[in-house]
Amino acid sequence: MTQYQKSTTRKELCRWLELPRSVTYYKRRQGKPGAKPSQVTMTIDGVLVPNEDVTLLIRQLLDTEFNAFGYEYITHELKKEYIINKKKAAAARYTA
Repeated sequence: MTQYQKSTTRKELCRWLELPRSVTYYKRRQGKPGAKPSQVTMTIDGVLVPNEDVTLLIRQLLDTEFNAFGYEYITHELKKEYIINKKKAAAARYTA
């Protein structure tokens, strides 16, 4: 389309191809979509700690014999020390 745009208008080209003009303005973004995952977690005191510390605490919780802890229990235990939601706790559990 860009090669023919020098000789005629974008409007005419779209009319010939029976396409809406909005299609011709689309430019694909580079990189992966979405936000990057965080590398730190905040404690209740407001101090930032690396996610590896949270992962170690999850491992300590899971290393008990006959554990049947789900992500809700782990989130409950983590909220005693960290400001964390259940999605991040569940994701950290599977990396542990």
